[in-house]
Amino acid sequence: MTNVRIDNLDKSLSGRIDNLATRIDETNRRLTVVEHVVKDAAEQIMFLGRYAKNAIEDLRERVTRLEAKT
Repeated sequence: MTNVRIDNLDKSLSGRIDNLATRIDETNRRLTVVEHVVKDAAEQIMFLGRYAKNAIEDLRERVTRLEAKT
C-alpha cells in the first residue's frame, strides 16, 4: 500500500515538474522577445535624441546668423 502511494506521488510530482519546465521554457522564450524589443526601442530612442540634438544645434546657428543680419 505504501509503495502504491509513493508511486502515485512520484507520478504526480513528475507531471507537475514537467508542467513547470514547460512553463519556464515558454516564459524564457517570451522574455527573449521582450529583450529584443527593448533593445530595439533603446536604439531608436538614442537615435531620436541625437537627431533632436543636431536639429536644435542647427536651429541655434540659423537664429544666430539671422540675428547677426538684423
